[in-house]
Amino acid sequence: MALIHNLGFPRIGKQRALKFALEAYWAGTIDQSTLRAKLGFAGTGWC
Repeated sequence: MALIHNLGFPRIGKQRALKFALEAYWAGTIDQSTLRAKLGFAGTGWC
């Protein structure tokens, strides 16, 4: 049996909140300060 491990998989939060925030920033629908506010909770252990 093969075991697979991915060390580089990011924590993106419940319902992919970080992914959608980053994509909204890339699309130009939110500015950098809004993106920083949305990403600010990433280090609080919410995953």
